[in-house]
Amino acid sequence: MFRFVRAQPNEFLVVSRRGVLRNLGIGRRALLGPGAAWVTVPSSKQEASFAMTQESADGIPLRFKGVVIFRVVDPASAAAAFDFAGPRGLAGLQELVAHVCLGELRDLVSQMTMARCIAERKSTLAGGVHAALERVAGGGPARGGAGG
Repeated sequence: MFRFVRAQPNEFLVVSRRGVLRNLGIGRRALLGPGAAWVTVPSSKQEASFAMTQESADGIPLRFKGVVIFRVVDPASAAAAFDFAGPRGLAGLQELVAHVCLGELRDLVSQMTMARCIAERKSTLAGGVHAALERVAGGGPARGGAGG
C-alpha cells in the first residue's frame, strides 16, 4: 500500500528503503511504497544544557552551568543512531551532547587551577568542548557553540 508522508518546514524527511537511509530534505513530501519507513528529524537549532561541580587542580570545587546550541547537519546518521519515531530521539541526542560537554569539562578542569579556569573559560574550556563535540559528530565542521 502506498502512503503519502510529509515533514514540517523545520524537519528533515528521512526515508529508509531496502535498508538504506536517505535524507529527502527539509519540509519535503514523498509517496512511499510498501516496505519503506520514514522519520522526521529536527532541522532547527536545538539546546542541550548541563550543570556540574568539579574540583580544580588546586583542590577548589567549581560549579559550571552551560547551554550548547546545536543543529543536526546529517539527518540520516542521526536517524540511524537515535529513534526519532518516538519522543526519545531528540532527548537522546540532547543527552549525548550534554554528556560529551560534561566529560570534556571534567577532564579539562581537573588539570587546571581555579584562576586559569576563570581566565580561560571562553577560550580553553569552550574550545575543548567544541573540539570534543566535533570528534563525536564525525570530525565535520562545527555547527554550534558552547557557553557557560
